[in-house]
Amino acid sequence: MASDAINSKFGGSQTISVMITGDIKDPVIMQSIDRLTGEVKDIDGVGQVFSISLAVREMSKAIFSPVRPVTIRSPDQGGDCADV
Repeated sequence: MASDAINSKFGGSQTISVMITGDIKDPVIMQSIDRLTGEVKDIDGVGQVFSISLAVREMSKAIFSPVRPVTIRSPDQGGDCADV
């Protein structure tokens, strides 16, 4: 019962780490990590998968896809700070 809960809620009870060598800023390396991440996700029995490429993808979404437009109000417009 505990093992089932760990597998369903926390992505599993066993962890496998993969070390990639290369320059993380090299687009070819990042694309390779992203491709490997996708392949690992498709393996039967694999639960949660996390990689630096997924983290970069999420950060890019947050930076380049704003949820709402940025508005900056000056104090004379009834605001004392920037709404971001």
